[in-house]
Amino acid sequence: MKIKLYLLLFILSIMPSVMAQEYFSPHYYDKQLYKNYEVPVTDEPGKIIPLQWDKSAVANYWVFGYLPYWEYPGGMSNLKYEYLTHIGAFDFEADSLGNLSNPSGWPWTNLINTAHQNGVKVILVVTNFTNKEIRRILSNADAKQNLFSQIKNKIEAYQLDGVNIDFEGLYTADRGTLLNTFMSELTAYITANLPGKTTTFAAPPVNWSGWDFTGLANACDYVFIMGYDFYGSFSSTSGPSAPYLGGSYNIYNTITQEWGNIANSNPKKLILGVPYFGPEFKTATGEAGSQVTGFVRSVRFREALPNSATYGLLFNTTWQTTWYRYTQGTQWYQAWFDDPRSSEFKFTLAKSKNLKGVGMWALNYDGTLSDYWNKIRDIFFTGTSAGELPENYELKMSSYPNPFNPSSVLEIISPSQASGKITVYDIAGQKVRDLGITELSQGRNHLDLDMSGMVSGVYFVRLEFEGAQQSRNIIHKVVLSK
Repeated sequence: MKIKLYLLLFILSIMPSVMAQEYFSPHYYDKQLYKNYEVPVTDEPGKIIPLQWDKSAVANYWVFGYLPYWEYPGGMSNLKYEYLTHIGAFDFEADSLGNLSNPSGWPWTNLINTAHQNGVKVILVVTNFTNKEIRRILSNADAKQNLFSQIKNKIEAYQLDGVNIDFEGLYTADRGTLLNTFMSELTAYITANLPGKTTTFAAPPVNWSGWDFTGLANACDYVFIMGYDFYGSFSSTSGPSAPYLGGSYNIYNTITQEWGNIANSNPKKLILGVPYFGPEFKTATGEAGSQVTGFVRSVRFREALPNSATYGLLFNTTWQTTWYRYTQGTQWYQAWFDDPRSSEFKFTLAKSKNLKGVGMWALNYDGTLSDYWNKIRDIFFTGTSAGELPENYELKMSSYPNPFNPSSVLEIISPSQASGKITVYDIAGQKVRDLGITELSQGRNHLDLDMSGMVSGVYFVRLEFEGAQQSRNIIHKVVLSK
């Protein structure tokens, strides 16, 4: 009996380590579904053209979308290049010797030329999902140098614009110094041999164990945070792939805590990825967070949105995420996904924290629907940017999203360094929130407005502005809609 008890305790003690070593993103799981998929060969033009102009050099925010081979070439007609700055061609698989294999249907000449004509960069996505092979690539000098050379050769041969490394399932011991040294060396190699090309890494949203996120960000030109898969095939209770709030781990926590050091000190190193998919479960009941009795599939936005119109679109205020549920006989099903309304929380968080931009897994998972493109356009490609502000600023206050539930971001444009006292009143003139005094810098300032626990309705945000040259009050109307 004692032996069995000790054995049980030993198994429980090593479970977190095993789970940490076995973590994979949907990039891996989706590839397993399509590992035998062959891209239909299309009539490709002969010559690949280089980037004709660089949209990323003038865009205030970047939009990086992964395009997996199983969405090519069918998804090309659905891409809106005017709202993209980067396309990640997924995937060029690396073996333990550092050799690269091409994705099915390569070269995607039509895609590369169309993207380059529209100022959109095409990025080589290098993958490996086997811990032993990754360790050899990271630690063996010959394998490492071979991979570096093959990346360089691919970029040159196909007029590509950089490389994104997507290594997953690493041994815990390899996620810190070993990985960061590798990425630092790769970045230096690309910079020296291919000036103007970028080196990036696809990173998890949470430091499950062993990662040095600050060191990793410093070793790359920028990091794509895979902001999804908080719930999935591994879950015992139902929930969303990318909760904005709620629980111990969520997207807000990812940016402000897990990646908070970089978000505060060097936010232009970070791109926040959002999911164009979500998990579908068999559940014990129809309630959010119900016990999961089986994982059904990963449902894409192009299916989820029409399904939600059939079954009824729901919004969970704890996680700030959309979902729907239905029954077949006595069996409950739940599907959780982000629509543009729930993704807006993530988009505005990225904007308020001044990140480099946002991205998605994966392009064409929204099919012919324009909902996401419209939201990206409204948030990142319209309006006045910080670089476009006039020399003499005018004091202004706005918010986004508005209406909102339960949080929004206040944007205050200040004409000078100043202090501001912010108070929130209900429609009857009663004070309901006191955000205190904050120090404002000249230009754009962003502050979180959390109205959790308040009832739906109209509220007024009052700013008492105290600057060196002027003192004045302004009021901004917001709408809390639950």
